[in-house]
Amino acid sequence: MGITKQLIEEQKAKYPGCKIVKVTYKGDDEKSVVLEGLVRSPNRQVISEADKFDATNPGKAKEIYVRNCVLTDVEKVLADDNLFYQAYFAIVDLLPFQKPEVEML
Repeated sequence: MGITKQLIEEQKAKYPGCKIVKVTYKGDDEKSVVLEGLVRSPNRQVISEADKFDATNPGKAKEIYVRNCVLTDVEKVLADDNLFYQAYFAIVDLLPFQKPEVEML
């Protein structure tokens, strides 16, 4: 599936408030491009669902992130460990957490 401006705009409209990014998946040689796709940042619902399994079944938590946040070629990404983990790490980079300033009293 080619990434077009129209596809990007459709995904932005479908997932308001989420960051949409293009991911370039590398081959096993870490140089060749095997796939390009779109990934979105996880929203509160996805994070909440993944957190349920984070301690007991981390593989399932990762799969929840990938299934819900990879927007193109999902089955291809799920079928290949290399692509799966690249997608997962891209999603983790998009987690919407900010560290607050804390002042001791």
